[in-house]
Amino acid sequence: MKRGKACGPDNLNVEHLLYAHPSIVIYLKLLFALIMSHGYVPNEFGCGVIVPLAKDKSADLNSSDNYRPITLIPNISKVFENVLLTVCEDSMLTNELQFGFKSGVRCADAIFLLKATVGHFVSNGSCVFFSCLRHTQSF
Repeated sequence: MKRGKACGPDNLNVEHLLYAHPSIVIYLKLLFALIMSHGYVPNEFGCGVIVPLAKDKSADLNSSDNYRPITLIPNISKVFENVLLTVCEDSMLTNELQFGFKSGVRCADAIFLLKATVGHFVSNGSCVFFSCLRHTQSF
């Protein structure tokens, strides 16, 4: 987890956890063990604060297209997610063609692959048809 990031709704940042008394590890281990044994995740782990972040500060700051939302979530829930992913990593298999939410794979990799595939077929005289779905959210 990166230092210097904003706090979530619990007002704890990464530095609070890093520089806390070493006994925090015991308490977190106990909390995570209770979550796993009872199958109950605290509601607060799912709470977040959505903050608009400017994409380009030199562009029009009055345009909603110049913003992207980020969600600040509790850092303890991030620690729990990381522990859970580490423990379950071997049993969580994905398709090699999946690009989203995968370690070491970026959006730029998917864009490069798309451009290379389209370029290959167009240069060989083929027509290329593809469909793109975009999820929009209304408020």
